[in-house]
Amino acid sequence: MAGVRVGDAAAGIERGAVTEATDDVPVERLTYINGALYRHGPDATRVEISLAERIDSVLRRGGALHCVGITLHVAAGRIERIRVAGAHSLASLKVRNEHEEDIARRLGPAGGLERDVDHRLHHYPDRGLVVVWHSRYDRLEYVVLGPDPWRVPRLGARELLAELLDAFGILQPPWLEPSDGIPRIRYQRIAALARALELGAVPELMAGEFLDGELSEGRCEVIDDIAARGPRVPPRCHCPGMLFTELLHYRNAVQRLVRAETVEGLETDDPAMLGMIATQKHLGAQIAALMVDVDRWLCTLMDPAQRTFGLKELIARYGWPDVDLRALEREARLIEMYED
Repeated sequence: MAGVRVGDAAAGIERGAVTEATDDVPVERLTYINGALYRHGPDATRVEISLAERIDSVLRRGGALHCVGITLHVAAGRIERIRVAGAHSLASLKVRNEHEEDIARRLGPAGGLERDVDHRLHHYPDRGLVVVWHSRYDRLEYVVLGPDPWRVPRLGARELLAELLDAFGILQPPWLEPSDGIPRIRYQRIAALARALELGAVPELMAGEFLDGELSEGRCEVIDDIAARGPRVPPRCHCPGMLFTELLHYRNAVQRLVRAETVEGLETDDPAMLGMIATQKHLGAQIAALMVDVDRWLCTLMDPAQRTFGLKELIARYGWPDVDLRALEREARLIEMYED
């Protein structure tokens, strides 16, 4: 592609094929005007940066070189990966817009399938290849050549905790399964992980009933760790289920506080408002960082063995809903915006 392959020295690029170049981390304030890039000089003047200069900067410091239908990602002076889009560029790879099923017919079964809102990513990590299909427009979108860091998703107690915190705003006691829509899908995700981790049904999980009876050594260690933070250490915890539910509800309260950015998305150039937004985000990040121990306690109480399960297994054995939740939530937000 443009005279180079993945792993080649980026200096070998056909410069005449490059239409744009962007640094990973610009070292100065830059401005785009009518497709041209400018740096800010003294006395508020702007100095245009030539394409050749931008290419040299990417070759030195990393970034992306853009050609027609092709993006070459540069790192440490070499071509790290190549993204190919557009009918002409894809045709050069002998890939055409056909049916999505033809991807497997041409390339064999994918190592994994990933959903990303409107896209389905067919991963071939052993080949250094990702084929991306646009599910809404039903077309081949682009192909990525190069090392693929993707791994089969594995979910466990940490993901269950995240699901619980995401669901608190839409699921309510007595924690029964909603009849339809996004709330039902969220409930089913929680129920599937609870079954896999042997925590019982969702109402039993929320009540901490999985801690009734004799506790395992790992759970006892967590409870002792929590007790050691207090003024006295009793011989044993008499109410581990209540401990779990109180911790979970406290964690949810913190989550709501951290997410309470009421001015998020506000467009303003007022210095005081910008300072308020920055302070709000900084404090939220600090509060979230303080939850490390609480998250560890909750996850260990749910599963001291720290087991994880592949997504395919969760779907086949435990009832994990095989739908793209992020895409459904995005559509719901769009509908809400239009209705407003």
